[in-house]
Amino acid sequence: MADSTEPTPPPRALRAAVGVWLALAVFGLLITAILWFTKDAVRRQLISGNYVAVDRADDLTHSLLIQNTIASVFFGASYAGLAVLLWKGRSWARVLLTVVAGLHFFVMLINGVSVPNFLVAALIILGVALTWRGSTRRWLAQ
Repeated sequence: MADSTEPTPPPRALRAAVGVWLALAVFGLLITAILWFTKDAVRRQLISGNYVAVDRADDLTHSLLIQNTIASVFFGASYAGLAVLLWKGRSWARVLLTVVAGLHFFVMLINGVSVPNFLVAALIILGVALTWRGSTRRWLAQ
């Protein structure tokens, strides 16, 4: 009888890490969609906070939403693509996930404190912690 060695299934920490990275990608895109659907509220908030004059509010609102969309698509695609590669056993993907997460965290800090940013920060910290757990490291080393 031939010796058939089946690959070890991914550990729970890696499965959870992949889930967190995918959830982070979806959450970012969902928040962006909500901002587009509430564009008028964003505009009013910019005006009431004295961030922009009324006559420039439409242009600034649109510009900010475009910038936010580009960032969300970049981070979402990065998290999703790298999570899939991590799931496939590419150990270098966790390094890139950590770099992307660090960049995302920095961008988020620049944008200020908000409930969505707090949730994103919690997901980033959880994702990085799970990605670098010992069981994940050992499985990737196989």
